[in-house]
Amino acid sequence: MDIVIPDDYPPTYANLEQPDLQRLAPYGAVRLYTSRAADRDELFARLSSAEVVINVRAYTALDEEAFAHAPALRMISILGTGTDNVDLAAAARRGITVTNTPAVGAPSVAELTLGLILAVVRAIPVGLLLDGGAGSADPRHGRIVAAARSIAASSNGRKSLSVRRRSSAAGSRK
Repeated sequence: MDIVIPDDYPPTYANLEQPDLQRLAPYGAVRLYTSRAADRDELFARLSSAEVVINVRAYTALDEEAFAHAPALRMISILGTGTDNVDLAAAARRGITVTNTPAVGAPSVAELTLGLILAVVRAIPVGLLLDGGAGSADPRHGRIVAAARSIAASSNGRKSLSVRRRSSAAGSRK
């Protein structure tokens, strides 16, 4: 099997000795490109014998034209959540399986969201900017008790659910 990583730039893997790539060795030959293709023709050449493509960067368009240059392609594995650079309808028509990691960023997004909420509630940015970083002299800053507040999430997606879980652990009402 020919496993191609057509666009690992800036490098995530850097070389074939990387442990995650070593785990692929029993399944086939791995070809790693640590630069962006200069143009579509170079991309097509990289994809020409691929049976599996690991898409590290979302700037490589995998569309009907790219699929036509990769007749053996059976699977695209996206290292991340987005599928916007893959023509999913064209992949389905050709029987190409497309996978991604949809929840991979949810914990980080939830933690950052809660951190920003606490920064606003406690006026942390204001405190850091005033008095040379010594804090705010205004007694109103930081008076809101974060645990007594409710968190309203705008959806039921993985990221929103992750925010709700973490905020309820801190004593927030849903």
